[in-house]
Amino acid sequence: MLIFAFLPVLTASIGTPFDTIRTTLESYVAATTRYDVPTIDRFLATDYAEVSPLGEVDMRPKVLGSYDVPAGKRGPTPKSFKVEDLTVRFPCGDVAVAIFREVLTLGSPTQDRSISVRVTSVLHLQGGRWLLMSNHFTGIHSTPQPSQERL
Repeated sequence: MLIFAFLPVLTASIGTPFDTIRTTLESYVAATTRYDVPTIDRFLATDYAEVSPLGEVDMRPKVLGSYDVPAGKRGPTPKSFKVEDLTVRFPCGDVAVAIFREVLTLGSPTQDRSISVRVTSVLHLQGGRWLLMSNHFTGIHSTPQPSQERL
């Protein structure tokens, strides 16, 4: 009976699986925005594969290679990013499926603009860490505002 008295403390100190997965995803996205290949590498399972927003299937070596780019040849670096609308399901104890919206804010001299993608991630708990097995990216296109004029 005494062991149950320590359970809330243990749970509070390590966080919930949902919180741990949120932190994993936010840390991974942060590493991608910095083109931080060693950190990205630590988040990917050895058999990682992803579907790009263009519908291409990219295996782990190609994904890592796409971030191994000299600073002068990289795309724009986001000013900020957000992981929003996160839902996580656990079909088994050591597998999680996360669906979220990744929002990148790009700055320019005149104004900021945001780019959003919907991401479905499959994560596997290995050695006490959640590793990404797969990501599927779908672009979210902004809808033009209807014209205020009537024809």
